[in-house]
Amino acid sequence: LLAPCHVLPGKRQSPRYRLVEIPQSRHTMRTMPIRHLGVAMAFLLVLSSCSDGSVPSTTTTAPTRDETAVSTSSPPASTTSIAPASTIPDAAPGTEIWAGDIAGQMIEFQFTVDDTGTITGKAPQFGGSLIRTEATGYGTVYFMENMLKHRGDGLKGKKCTVSGSGNVAIYTIEKLLDLGATAITASDSGGTIHDPNGIDREKLAWIKELKEVRRGRISEYAEHFGCEYLPGKRPWVVPCDLAFPSATQNELDGEDARTLVDNGCIGVAEGANMPSDADAVSVFQEAKIMYGPGKAANAGGVAVSGLEQSQNSSRIAWTRDEVDGKLNKIMDDIHEQCVIYGGAEDGYVDYVNGSNIGGFVKVANAMLGYGIV
Repeated sequence: LLAPCHVLPGKRQSPRYRLVEIPQSRHTMRTMPIRHLGVAMAFLLVLSSCSDGSVPSTTTTAPTRDETAVSTSSPPASTTSIAPASTIPDAAPGTEIWAGDIAGQMIEFQFTVDDTGTITGKAPQFGGSLIRTEATGYGTVYFMENMLKHRGDGLKGKKCTVSGSGNVAIYTIEKLLDLGATAITASDSGGTIHDPNGIDREKLAWIKELKEVRRGRISEYAEHFGCEYLPGKRPWVVPCDLAFPSATQNELDGEDARTLVDNGCIGVAEGANMPSDADAVSVFQEAKIMYGPGKAANAGGVAVSGLEQSQNSSRIAWTRDEVDGKLNKIMDDIHEQCVIYGGAEDGYVDYVNGSNIGGFVKVANAMLGYGIV
């Protein structure tokens, strides 16, 4: 992406974006993996202003909108470049980025023209994949569907609590509707709405407009639709069949887990990254309810990033149904591996052990195949 002393011009000043000025960057043989554009542009700005090499190539922290950066007019002594076919974990698509939209478009265009690699999470006009935004939420529901099928059950008719009201939560609710289940909660940092009648498609569209356009609070949903609002509460106090923690890390503790189990919850699938703390995981395992940890259940986003790379490499664009079908199959395969490595004689599947052991075996087999060990 970055040739020696390559200049990517571009400025954007606005109340939301303090600075977007991309200085000259020197290409090196060191590789820096990049996936989403927010991370990509933040890295470029940070690395270009850290000529002492103080930012390691594994760093994933980006400056915020309120921070100020000073760029250089000459190439730094040491910077890290973006290498082809490389990737790192990222913020979710749609996350507000300090670098700004124009900078992201330049990076997308540069990759498209130079054909040097793939940054996933791109806009469709730059070769991005359909369903990338929905993928984590959709995949989490597919994983839950597989856990239920393994027990001879299904999603139809299930009452579900979902936390959050961002991309993962919104598209978890959407896919639950597709498969016949009903979400009865959503939340944000202020509290939780409880809609016993369920969040239907009209209400879900209203939440999308509330959060993605007006940037409002979820309490407005309760005022608009006349349902219960629980200020300062998380959804886990609401009785349900299934729970989908989809907001943030450590949002579900041991006490919350005991409340869910006592209220008859039979399954939990993590849409967020590590939303259940260690105490909660222990409660789920002791109660032997279905518990899909994030490393398995929320793999849909990463999976579709891989599908996006495949589409870019093949010079093709799959339809929405094609991507959705492949995502469903990937989540089915992940579930199968969890059953193989986490299944017990009594029929219970420990999905924590299954995902951990399955992941280890996959890496170990690759190392053996390449003669590393």
